[in-house]
Amino acid sequence: SDLVDECARLNVDNGATLNLFARRLREAGRLSQKGRGRGAAHMTYLDAARFLIACGATDHPERAVEAEAAFSGALLFENNLLPRLFDVEKGARFDDVLASLLQLIAEGEIDRRNAEQYRERGFTIAPVLDVRIGRGGGSAYIRALEATLSFFHPTMILAMKSADYFEAKPYWAGWETDTLRFRTGKNLSAEFDGRILRPIANLIAGQ
Repeated sequence: SDLVDECARLNVDNGATLNLFARRLREAGRLSQKGRGRGAAHMTYLDAARFLIACGATDHPERAVEAEAAFSGALLFENNLLPRLFDVEKGARFDDVLASLLQLIAEGEIDRRNAEQYRERGFTIAPVLDVRIGRGGGSAYIRALEATLSFFHPTMILAMKSADYFEAKPYWAGWETDTLRFRTGKNLSAEFDGRILRPIANLIAGQ
């Protein structure tokens, strides 16, 4: 409920819709199960990542589970300067890397590295923090400081790695089957920047 309240305050969506997103994801086992007292589940960075992914991938709570599964499973395909920030390899899942980003924000690592980057220049600017979810193709992107990470649906990656059109054709067909249902005639992408990522990361950390 705290995560829902914070996302509502940040205008991710209205509270009633966000509650329904959370309920559907929890029923499907994609969020930590709530409880009472000492047995109550504590929110994790992965919970927050999956919740944001679902909200970014679709506007319809009844499709939250399938949308979250499809986009969380997008795989890291391209990156630049990756080892300088994220300790992950190509093929890492989008939900896992987004959870790592939230943890880096909450622990102050993003701000520390940003300060180091600008110390010798005599000035500083706010660190780049940007997460984009492309509803039209099952893709996602993370920009943090100097790192840019691209995530694509597994069948798209197989198609791009194919030797020719004939080898790629069945993979493109599979990609369309898996992603076309999330496309609409408008609002084909969702974006979460530092104004949303920071409060959520701090909430999970109990700050």
